[in-house]
Amino acid sequence: LRVRDGMPEAVICSLCARLPSLTFLDLEGVKSLTTEGLRAVGGMTTLTELTLGDSNVTNVGLRELRDLTALSTLCLTNCHSVTDVGLQELTTLTALTELYVYGCSTSKAGRDALKAAIPGLIIFPR
Repeated sequence: LRVRDGMPEAVICSLCARLPSLTFLDLEGVKSLTTEGLRAVGGMTTLTELTLGDSNVTNVGLRELRDLTALSTLCLTNCHSVTDVGLQELTTLTALTELYVYGCSTSKAGRDALKAAIPGLIIFPR
């Protein structure tokens, strides 16, 4: 499912509740997404791919994704507010194999710490 900017967060939350078995969700560029919306996304435990690039996701918002244990691919490209602190919120995502953090405010040390916590994880940029 691809959702684009302009859709109210309440509608996104409603979609998340109505599509509990969804495996792919693309919210690239959705600027209306707050911690509440990410909490709804975090309840979609069957997600294997999630794109949040070019949104206003923060470190605090990433905490809401902690139950997405089936997630294998996460794109946070150009989420400028995501730092090494936010990466540490992802340590529960043990199925994660690909993470895209181009344009985020992360360091090599922060990325390496997350890779150490999740064996087999590939983080771009390397």
